[in-house]
Amino acid sequence: MKTCDLKIRLPEELKQWLASRAENNDRSLNGEILSMMKAAQRAEAQKQAA
Repeated sequence: MKTCDLKIRLPEELKQWLASRAENNDRSLNGEILSMMKAAQRAEAQKQAA
């Protein structure tokens, strides 16, 4: 898988929420964001297939 860098700005409270989720799921912040985005992508694909 080829990757690219992406810089985004987040409200501090959103970053803290993501960091907390990442810690609870034993992932890095990047890993948590990727996991959430992949889940959203799968949900969207399933919705479109229905």
